[in-house]
Amino acid sequence: MGEREKAKLDDQAKDAHAGPDLAPKPPGKDIADQDDRLGGLAKTSEGTRPGGAEPPASASRKIDDSLQNVIQSFHWLNDAAQDKVDQLRSDIKKSDKSPWIEQVAEAMLNVALAGGAAAGAKVIADNFVDKSIIDHEFVKGLFKEGISNGVKAGKEKLKYGNDGNVADSFIDSQKEGVRGMHMSNQSHFIHVGRHQIKTPEQAAALEVACSFQNVKVAAVAQQNATRDAWVSYLAQGKYGSVGKRGHDGALAESSTTNMMPQERRDWANKGAPDSVPDHAPEVTDAMLGNAPGVLFLGTRLPNISNNKMDGTPEVGEAILNGVNGELRSHYTGAVASLRIPRQIIGNSEGRFPLFTINLDENGATGSIGHKESAWLRARATVGRPENNDKDDFDKKTEGLNLLLEELRVAKVPRGTL
Repeated sequence: MGEREKAKLDDQAKDAHAGPDLAPKPPGKDIADQDDRLGGLAKTSEGTRPGGAEPPASASRKIDDSLQNVIQSFHWLNDAAQDKVDQLRSDIKKSDKSPWIEQVAEAMLNVALAGGAAAGAKVIADNFVDKSIIDHEFVKGLFKEGISNGVKAGKEKLKYGNDGNVADSFIDSQKEGVRGMHMSNQSHFIHVGRHQIKTPEQAAALEVACSFQNVKVAAVAQQNATRDAWVSYLAQGKYGSVGKRGHDGALAESSTTNMMPQERRDWANKGAPDSVPDHAPEVTDAMLGNAPGVLFLGTRLPNISNNKMDGTPEVGEAILNGVNGELRSHYTGAVASLRIPRQIIGNSEGRFPLFTINLDENGATGSIGHKESAWLRARATVGRPENNDKDDFDKKTEGLNLLLEELRVAKVPRGTL
């Protein structure tokens, strides 16, 4: 073998055993030069340390390192939320059979995605040690931009729904919506959001807030929003929906259950037959299991006299039809914080008349007469002399707000009596 051929073979052997540092690198800009990726930060030159040590990281490098983990957190959140939403499938299937109403299911998709996004954003924002580093509105924006795209993605699953697989269609649409929403959120952060991060301190704070542990908590918030949406789906399927509609007739994200009492329904249908479902939520139906999706609360209200209340309002009985015990177990605690339709039956131990008041998912209340609202008006002035001069409407509103803050569901609601 000639010297020339031998030298050629030696060179090939060296190339084959070359380590990664010797492999050719693809062309590309150094991270410190990629100003457009990092919100227009000024370039910083990185000097080398004595002894050939790695150069100190520039501010832009620190920001980029932190934001790469933030970008990854959208994947974590999607994966965790997918699992949490899917866990609802078996419990929903064990519930009472429900008809498939695509328009309501679509509206609830919107409600669940918006509710989950808002709750998830709050989880992330609440984990900033220094609240002044990043504005909470910025964090909310990271999660809300993808809602409309999530709804579009989820709608594709809705068209396959029917009376035979209502639960599967509902959950599948929710999961597809979650995936579409977080894909869009991630894209928006890459193209827009990260360019608003100007300092390593901001980037590091956002990275910590978007940690895997916090993301898992945010995923639970999405699960809760989806569970509430299913309960509302049941209620709206029977009692109707209230909300804005688009040009295609589909309900918008503001859709809530029509909690109109019976007399108002009768009046509405008299002028425009079948304009609303003809049957209102009634506790007598709930006792028999025929009032799905509405939480009925029988209360014991202490007497009020001489501007003093003799005790604390209590929930005596709670009933929630249409779901199984596992789902009902999530509807305990403060009544004001529950995001499902509710009916409160106020039973005073004193001289005040019994009253019934309906609340939708957002806490909006139905009408209540002057006589029936006597306890609420009296409650508004207990220990609050500033309310004495308010008119009856404001007293009623203030009294109801105080009642909702005080009422708690201590035991898991029953399915029926």
